[in-house]
Amino acid sequence: MPELHDARQGWNAYTMLALERLPVPYPVLVVGVGLLAAVEQFLEHVTAPPEYRYPPMEALAQGAVVVILVVYILSHMGLLKRRAVKGLIYLRPAVKIGDPEYMGYVRHMLTANRRVELVLLVVSAVVVLLLFFVRGAELQMRKEGAGLPDSLLLTLFFVSTYVLLGWLLLSLVYTSVRFARGLGALARRPLEVNVFDPGNLLPFGELSLLHSLAAVGLFLIPLLLLGMPTGGGGFIVIGLSLVSLAALFVPLWGVHRQMDAAKDKALDQIHLQLSEAQRQLLDCPTMESDQLGDIANRTSTLISVRDLVLKSPNWPFRSAASLFRAIIAVASPFLIFIIQALLSAYVIPLLTR
Repeated sequence: MPELHDARQGWNAYTMLALERLPVPYPVLVVGVGLLAAVEQFLEHVTAPPEYRYPPMEALAQGAVVVILVVYILSHMGLLKRRAVKGLIYLRPAVKIGDPEYMGYVRHMLTANRRVELVLLVVSAVVVLLLFFVRGAELQMRKEGAGLPDSLLLTLFFVSTYVLLGWLLLSLVYTSVRFARGLGALARRPLEVNVFDPGNLLPFGELSLLHSLAAVGLFLIPLLLLGMPTGGGGFIVIGLSLVSLAALFVPLWGVHRQMDAAKDKALDQIHLQLSEAQRQLLDCPTMESDQLGDIANRTSTLISVRDLVLKSPNWPFRSAASLFRAIIAVASPFLIFIIQALLSAYVIPLLTR
């Protein structure tokens, strides 16, 4: 596969995020943008009128959410890119299609559309400006203080930082949807399935888990730093947890069906051989002891192989325990929300009596 071998060298040059095109090492970019967000949050706090500042701990938690979200999104995008390149190279022998078609899937998953990125930036800017200026107008009308600082430079800095955060959030969603669609389409192509060892298909599970965990982090960061949501926030956590679970399993459905079909085919073959052994035994009741021993050994081996096939996974994970851990990781925001709700409703009242 010379075409694919040559193309692999350029896979890391594909850009999943526009910021990757900057002439700066990606780790330096992550640290720099994180520091920029931290400075913005500090200035936003100290320039606000004293009577309208949040309490120190609350301000620290809210600022930390913004900074950690920015760093988390950038770090996750970089991790997804590295793992995707490695996983797609490893998956190549398992997908029974030509190199040009496979390269099309690779480009789709690893390359962002610049027009879409521009649209997302415009959407983020519009939303942020509406939030800033509408809120500022409300505060002015109520004479509670200005919503924006007097300095034009600070105003531009604040607005730009939130536009960047909104764009990163939208880009993460866009990348996850694009990657999931590409991975799901690749999973529906003919695959090389070994019912005794799913090792060649494991990157499907790893990559699907990795992209579904992107949304988990977005839930966990504010949940852990700001506490349990109030009002209808619980339904949002439940709904988004269900979306994360769907993001894990929907792209893997094609792999699951082919693994199931391969297991059924293997079990059918074993059943035919067991039926043949039974027929030989019934048709020849006066069989010699050596022949009986051969049939018994063969039957025992076939039953052991059948048990091994039945225990083999139906999803591209090493074992049922690995699949269970993946589900727990994806559903962790919902589980934390439930635990916090139970503690608040039953444990804390008992301790405060």
